[in-house]
Amino acid sequence: MNRNAMIAFLVALSALLLSVPFLVPRLGFLVLIAFVPLLCAEEIASETEMKRFWIWHYLTFVLWNAATTFWVCNATVGGGIFAVLANALQMSLIFGLFRWSRKYIHGTLPNLFLMLAWLAWERYYLTWAEISWPWLVLGNAFARTTGWIQWYEYTGTLGGSLWIWAVNLSVYGILMSMGSGRWRRFNWKARFAALGGTLVLLIGPLVLSGALLVRERLALDSGIEPGAREQFALGAGTEPGAREQLVLGAGTEPGARFPESLAVVIAQPNFDPYHKFEAMTQAEQTAVLVAQFDDALQNFPPRDSVATPVLLIGPETFTNDILVGDIHASPTYQHFRAFLARHPEANLLFGASTYELIESFSRPSHTARPRGEGQWYESHNSALMIDTSGRADIFHKSKLVVGVESTPYPALFRHVDEWLGGVMGRCIGQPEVSNLIFREYVPVAAAAPVAADVATAVPAAPAAPAAASAVGAAVPAAPVAPVAADVATAVPAVPVVPAVPAGVAGAVSAASAAPARDIPIGCAICYESVYGEYCTEYIRKGARLLTIITNDAWWKDTPGYRQHLSYASLRAIETRRWIARCANTGISAIIDPAGRIVQETSWWQPEVLTGQVGLSDRQTYFVRHGDIVGRFSLFLFILLFLSVLVRAFISRR
Repeated sequence: MNRNAMIAFLVALSALLLSVPFLVPRLGFLVLIAFVPLLCAEEIASETEMKRFWIWHYLTFVLWNAATTFWVCNATVGGGIFAVLANALQMSLIFGLFRWSRKYIHGTLPNLFLMLAWLAWERYYLTWAEISWPWLVLGNAFARTTGWIQWYEYTGTLGGSLWIWAVNLSVYGILMSMGSGRWRRFNWKARFAALGGTLVLLIGPLVLSGALLVRERLALDSGIEPGAREQFALGAGTEPGAREQLVLGAGTEPGARFPESLAVVIAQPNFDPYHKFEAMTQAEQTAVLVAQFDDALQNFPPRDSVATPVLLIGPETFTNDILVGDIHASPTYQHFRAFLARHPEANLLFGASTYELIESFSRPSHTARPRGEGQWYESHNSALMIDTSGRADIFHKSKLVVGVESTPYPALFRHVDEWLGGVMGRCIGQPEVSNLIFREYVPVAAAAPVAADVATAVPAAPAAPAAASAVGAAVPAAPVAPVAADVATAVPAVPVVPAVPAGVAGAVSAASAAPARDIPIGCAICYESVYGEYCTEYIRKGARLLTIITNDAWWKDTPGYRQHLSYASLRAIETRRWIARCANTGISAIIDPAGRIVQETSWWQPEVLTGQVGLSDRQTYFVRHGDIVGRFSLFLFILLFLSVLVRAFISRR
């Protein structure tokens, strides 16, 4: 086989080994040797002084990106092609730096340089990059092999990336020693050290993961979290007789065995987003979702004549008729409010495309779009939590999909977007994570009448600095004309809606409910669930449960929605939280703290999941300290890179 044919074979083999773990369950182990063929091709190219070898690097990563993320083209062809080519280019540049470093450093240092450069790039991609697409972070390859990476509770996904590179480079080093004849010159101690070190790198994390998995399974079976056993043994906070029930967990779901749990109802309405308003109006869709919730609530019989507190979850961007600052004027909100009046035990979490109106004669921010003379609007992808009292919490998605939801570097690309006709998204997110509050209500002997127009308590949504003085202003419940030439974020017409419909106020009063406890709940909206360290912010701010709302139907029946679901398992392991995931067309799921999918729905079917999820105050090492691996790798890479630069400078003098 000639040189070019051999290199082509090795490049294709690397692309295949990198792709399969993202496409096929339980084959994550292949990524542990996926870079070995490419590194061998690199060695052949160096020995033969092959020119323009970067093309082969680039081809490897184009094949990998295309095989695993081609489905983005179903949502946006241009965006999908750009994502494949741009992401592959960045990966190729890392290998280009690696080739450059080999001119000035030798031995194992170039391999260390390559590993640190890759980890530093992943750290940058997950944290600071304006154009961020971390879907193929190497540590994500184990998303469907979660039994191997329970130690992500300490390291996060970049710990997996470090492991992958360490094993790949160790195997590559042994193969190169054997191929060059150096292996025969090693004494038995050197050979034992090389083989033993590689085996420890491979098996050590597996043993640790197995031990952690046993610990978590015992905790799930007994209902006692790790670290709480000593308190439980002393009987703190438990009545006599309750301890045996917790230990045995007889007849209870895993989530219900925890000392504190919450019932959840996850509705998957299955509305095709490409034809969302062609077959049904928003009011009809709201009626479908409410009917799903109504049927499911029959599965939760009262306990001691008191209705079971239930968290109801609807999908991302379920409605688009909500104005921030005037939520109670939304027809969807009014419909949900009437429904909750009949179910005071429930809180409803759902997604919405929301809008903020701003009065200003000059553009208040780069993301604002004109609505009329002296008026602008800003768009949000939001999650809302409402309860029987009429209060509402709102959170705006912060990790936005580039192109679809946000315009990168808006001061520069806004003009390009306007020239193209406004095809890019301009959503604005919150600068910081905030939790939504589940408010549990219990019956009281008597309750004061509730006014017909209950004020909606909504936290002030953060706005761009330029519009800070205007964004917080209340928006009157008046007709709002649609905004032309913006399909993705057009402000819908919001009709004049009477205060609370007749009967709702009376129903709320008749519920005779008073607040009993508040439960902070983190809600990652779609793409946000790909960012591990970002999701730990919910936990640090007190979230006892994580939820994910998404709409993966844009990608159709492709690996995209399955990959997205599997990444939720990584978030469960990193935070050791139960996760309730609601997807418009699937797959919705309940995931335990060990990353195991306890219940799931089918794809593209209207279904409802009901179950119990545990509530936790526990904080893992990764939650407390964040991405130590990424930060440390970035620091070491900068030092090593500067060292190579100095050597390069000296060599030219």
